[in-house]
Amino acid sequence: MGIEFRTATRGDRAALLGFYAQAVKDLAATDNPCLWREGRYPLARDILPRLDAGSFVVACRTGQEQHDAPGEEPGEIVAAAVLDRETDPAYATLKWEGRDWMAIHLLCVAASVRRQGVADRLMGELIARARSGGADSIRLDVLVGNHPARRLYARHGFTGRGVLQLQLEDEEPLANQAMELLL
Repeated sequence: MGIEFRTATRGDRAALLGFYAQAVKDLAATDNPCLWREGRYPLARDILPRLDAGSFVVACRTGQEQHDAPGEEPGEIVAAAVLDRETDPAYATLKWEGRDWMAIHLLCVAASVRRQGVADRLMGELIARARSGGADSIRLDVLVGNHPARRLYARHGFTGRGVLQLQLEDEEPLANQAMELLL
C-alpha cells in the first residue's frame, strides 16, 4: 500500500476527527480492551489542541495503488499518532532512563489497513522523528490487556517501566503498562 507520512495541519481537522470517531466505532466491535469509547475518549478537546500544536503525525494513502477498493481515496488518513513532550502526571512516579524524551499518544491504525505493516511503518516514522528532534528516549503507555499494541511496541524495542493507574473522568482507574524506548 502506498502511504506517506506528514505532520497534520489545521486543514486536516475534519478528516482527523472523523478518523478517530470511526476508530472508536471499530474498536467497540472488537474484544480488545481500550479506553476509547464513543462520547468519552478521544474527543475533539483531546485531539484539536495537539493538532494545533503540530504534534500529530498522519499516514495518508498516496493514490499509487493500482487496485484501490471502493471508498479508498488518495490522501485518506489511515493511521495517526501524537508525538510530543507531554505525559500524564502519573508518569513522574516511575523510574525512566531517558532524560530528553518524547511521548507517543493516540496511536491508531484504520481497521481497513490493519495487518498490512502500517503500524510498524508508523512506529518507524515516529522513532525517526523523535531522534531528529533530539530525544534520547520515547515514552508511552498502553492498557495492560492490549496485547496487540504491546507486541507492536516490544517489536520496536520498547521495554516496561512499570504500571500506571490511569482513568477517564468519573471512571475507575485502569492498569496501563508504561514503556520506554532508548534511542
